Amino acid sequence: MSVICMSVVWLWFKRTARLRYLQHLDQSEWSLKFQNQSTAQRVHLEKMIQHHFYVVIYFQNKKHKSVLIWKDQLDVISWKRLLTHCHLH
Repeated sequence: MSVICMSVVWLWFKRTARLRYLQHLDQSEWSLKFQNQSTAQRVHLEKMIQHHFYVVIYFQNKKHKSVLIWKDQLDVISWKRLLTHCHLH
């Protein structure tokens, strides 16, 4: 039963869009690109919530799902920059 549940969860996560890059442009405007897209999009940030091991980013436009970024997905310098943005936002 647990193997079936793990397979379903794995397939569900595999189908979700993966973030290719997120770049700060100006104030609350960011550039966002997913792996399955050919061009980047400009999005406006609603809020950023920093937990100890991850950061959740919410966007104003509801067609974009919130993004969850784990600490181990970034190098140390990028992680510290993201935390700085969280504290300033």
